[in-house]
Amino acid sequence: VLVTGQGRKDSNTHRVTGRERTGALVHIGVPAGQEIPQTGDFVDCTVTDSSRHYLLADPQPEAGQVYRVHH
Repeated sequence: VLVTGQGRKDSNTHRVTGRERTGALVHIGVPAGQEIPQTGDFVDCTVTDSSRHYLLADPQPEAGQVYRVHH
């Protein structure tokens, strides 16, 4: 996922917003103690839920789900 910035609710939900390669909107929850990605960073993450208009990724690394930030 390419981080494109913050959505209007991201500061309340502790998420960042980006687009995956097909253009789908993805809201990524940053796990406690993990690096917060900045605009332009790429994040490998496990999608945990979906909606008609966006995907949610609230990965839990301790459960084996992926969360990695690439600069």
